[in-house]
Amino acid sequence: MINFTKLANSEFNNNLLETFSGGEDDVEVCNIIRKLAAISFTKFTKSNSVFFTLGHSLSTSLIGLGVLDAMKLQYGEVRQSECINLMASILFCNVGIVHGILKDDKEYKIKISSSDYEDIQDTFTSSCSWRHKSYRSKEFINESPYISSNVNVEIISRAVDFSDITQVIERHAELGKNTRLVRAIQIISLMADENFSRRQVEFFYSATEGGALNNGGSFDHKIFSSLDQFRDNFAQFFWEILYPDVGDVLLLLRETIGGKKIVSKIYAHL
Repeated sequence: MINFTKLANSEFNNNLLETFSGGEDDVEVCNIIRKLAAISFTKFTKSNSVFFTLGHSLSTSLIGLGVLDAMKLQYGEVRQSECINLMASILFCNVGIVHGILKDDKEYKIKISSSDYEDIQDTFTSSCSWRHKSYRSKEFINESPYISSNVNVEIISRAVDFSDITQVIERHAELGKNTRLVRAIQIISLMADENFSRRQVEFFYSATEGGALNNGGSFDHKIFSSLDQFRDNFAQFFWEILYPDVGDVLLLLRETIGGKKIVSKIYAHL
């Protein structure tokens, strides 16, 4: 039987070692990030969402490493805390989609607030909890001693709140560097996927199941009322709505060979 979690950890670790040079400080950072990734991948193995999968967690984390690599090249150095907070934000911003990760989750009910639960017995996949994944992700971080003791919980929580690309973000809002990067990486992961057409379908049906489309957010528009309209209009939507969130990060990624490949995939898909 194939151990997909082990494969994901192996691929992530190979890229992690390429991102950091191997100095004494880098060893400590790598060990923390490696353990954070292992926690995330183990949880996402249990997800039956067709969009927020183990593969999605791995994909976003690899793009995150690519962004760190470009930042190190451009700035010369990136602080340890900045590296850890960025990778933790990426690894756990969507973990709340997985059912059963919180200590108060029950077999057919999931915790969606400090006092409320949602019945999931008649739902199809864990995408049904899309609207509650931010709260659940932050709760998971708070309940995990290793995560909360190695990150800045306030910075991570803010990134979680703004990572959902179906939500409207005011352009004048001061999000902070980490939050902007995490949001951009969520968009880039979707746009740069090798099988972009398939990921569009998975995104549409997962977001529909979770009530994230046409619900007052970024994707609240008649062009998203069907899959065909969604696919036909997505490129225009990217340039008009999503591009301001990723433009600076795309320029940053062009600093490295790997980053250039990511950017070229996005333009090829558009």
